[in-house]
Amino acid sequence: MPDRDNPKPPRRSPARAAPPRAAPPTPGGVPDLTARLEQLIAENAALKTKADHLEAQLRDAARELETLRPKVEELTARAARFEAEAAQTKQYQQERDEARRALDTLRAEQDRMIADAVRTALQAAETRHAAELAQIVRERDELKARLGATQPRLTEIPDSETTPSNLATSLATVLDKLGDGLPTDKNFRVALSGLEVEARGVLKAPSETGGEPTFTTIDPRSVPSGQLSLLRMQFRTLPRITTDKDDSS
Repeated sequence: MPDRDNPKPPRRSPARAAPPRAAPPTPGGVPDLTARLEQLIAENAALKTKADHLEAQLRDAARELETLRPKVEELTARAARFEAEAAQTKQYQQERDEARRALDTLRAEQDRMIADAVRTALQAAETRHAAELAQIVRERDELKARLGATQPRLTEIPDSETTPSNLATSLATVLDKLGDGLPTDKNFRVALSGLEVEARGVLKAPSETGGEPTFTTIDPRSVPSGQLSLLRMQFRTLPRITTDKDDSS
């Protein structure tokens, strides 16, 4: 293999014997070949220098390539991972869009069901309220009819007049009759042990000295109840205490 640093000059063919007669110098003779040879040797040296420089650059590029190879591989792996993540993200976006469309469909269906349920409930409530209103109107008309039938009899009720003592005596008689109890088929008796009575009317002063006041009950529709006198009576049963004298008699 030829040495690039020390190139050998090309071999020269053996010199031939000069012709017997000297010829006049012509272009392209030995001096021109020597100059041409020196020029080629110089160009060869320049090319060798340039080749060495390019070889050094190539070695530097190879070393730099070896240095960058792990980074290139890492970037390639990251690019592949990014592509996989992008594909996964696209799939997630498609699934999200499908889920969103399904959710919108469910919401629309839910709104429709709620609207139908509310409409049905309102119709049922309106029907029920109409029935209740009709019942109330019927009851009102019945009460008006009963009130109209009772009105003539109320106007026929006369005012009653009595004294507080007579009223108390009559009420005490009721308590006296029921105080001993009513017979029953059980082992006990039902008795009235107390009585409270309230009456509203007009209390008039006695017309004579030493007389009793009179208490008159009147039609409650003619006078407001707040303008009437209130007469309250309380009756209680008391135990009867007997003595020996009463027993002997």
